[in-house]
Amino acid sequence: MVKSIGLAAFCTLWLVCTNAVAVAPPFAAQTRFTLLHPEEQPGLSNDWRTRTLREVRRGGWLYVILHTGKMPCREIQSRPGMRYFTLLPVYLDTPSSDAVKSGWYADALLPRNSDNCHLSPLVLAEWQPDTEQDVTFTSEHQQLVVQVRFSGHFVAPRRDLLIGLSYHAIEQGHCASACQVNPSLLQQYQTLLRQHHIQPFHHWILPIGIQDTRLDIDAGQDNGYSFRQTHLASRPNWVAFPRAQHYPDPIAYLRALENTVVAEHLQGKAWVLVKDEPDNIESLIPLLALYRTYAPSVMTAVTTRFDPRLQSLVDIFVPLIHQLDKPQLYQHHRLWSYTSCMHSCGPNRRISQQRNGSDFDTGMADFLIDRPLARLNQFFLQQAKWQTDAALYYHAVEGYLLTPGVDIFSDPYNFGGNGDGLLLYPGRKGERGLQSDQPLASLRLKAMRRAIEQYW
Repeated sequence: MVKSIGLAAFCTLWLVCTNAVAVAPPFAAQTRFTLLHPEEQPGLSNDWRTRTLREVRRGGWLYVILHTGKMPCREIQSRPGMRYFTLLPVYLDTPSSDAVKSGWYADALLPRNSDNCHLSPLVLAEWQPDTEQDVTFTSEHQQLVVQVRFSGHFVAPRRDLLIGLSYHAIEQGHCASACQVNPSLLQQYQTLLRQHHIQPFHHWILPIGIQDTRLDIDAGQDNGYSFRQTHLASRPNWVAFPRAQHYPDPIAYLRALENTVVAEHLQGKAWVLVKDEPDNIESLIPLLALYRTYAPSVMTAVTTRFDPRLQSLVDIFVPLIHQLDKPQLYQHHRLWSYTSCMHSCGPNRRISQQRNGSDFDTGMADFLIDRPLARLNQFFLQQAKWQTDAALYYHAVEGYLLTPGVDIFSDPYNFGGNGDGLLLYPGRKGERGLQSDQPLASLRLKAMRRAIEQYW
């Protein structure tokens, strides 16, 4: 099994015993204040220095990983506005593929305080530079220097990254048993994703009631759960609505959907993921025709590659990323890419506890923990090369729905990969030095923001 994080697990020497063999993190040998020179997963680099160079577009964000040495709770000082996070190590004994090794990595980020600093010697510092000046970190009379160089400007992403966010999964992550999460917590999850240039995609949306020929998007507003409050308040570029298949009378729903989209001025934003990875195109055609007839203002999306039979019925083609080889076919449609289980599709842990890892590595871009950062960057470079309008990744918190009793902070394995469908961690009040329930970012989320700002 995967070893849990925590001071006791590492002993006082940051070691853990597995099969009677002492295993040390690659950063365990560091005893002094240093920073990781490359922008890389600490488990894949041991290049610790006192000085490094970072390039950033003006208006973007930077982060560096610091090593506190023998004193994990030492105070760190730098410029105003600097934010610090305790970067939690995790021992992954089932690699995502044969191309990577089992061992120590780091991913979950805790807002650093005196109650959790002892959990790791690794600290992530982030800031938004406004001048091209060196940034100095000081601790116990030791200094680290980051040279900042601007390479252009960043205003906003040129394309959208939509990632699934299930309210049910969030509830599972924060409650030991069935409960109702405060709407403010749900808003925190959405806000954290948006702060990293990601638009939450609320798939598997619960059916919305119909009232006076429109969808009742204000139902539940007294409790903060209305569709308007959860889906429209942030003025997103894209607004996903439920599928007609969820309703006993699909035509009545589509008519109400059309009236709502027009009344709310959502033309060009409203869309429905009509079918996910269809295996029978012919049976899909009549359903898509209903959307064209009764909800023409709503964009239809299907996660499939271009098919001439769907040319007049689909507005957004969303092929799997490894199927996107002829972008010219989509010139009269919106083109998004789709990524689901990042090409390491092993068993879903809710169904099977088999842990063989992926027996192949396609070399395609992915967001897994035990991959070099170049693989993550490749995802965003490919979107720019293909000139997609947006990219869709299936989920940010699917990992919360794993087998009951699994601590995803120390065991993030699912679908044959480590961290698949898990970009945010459930920060629970009273655990790991947290004073309130809150979403916790991952190191990969920071890297994704950097990639969007650099390549999009």
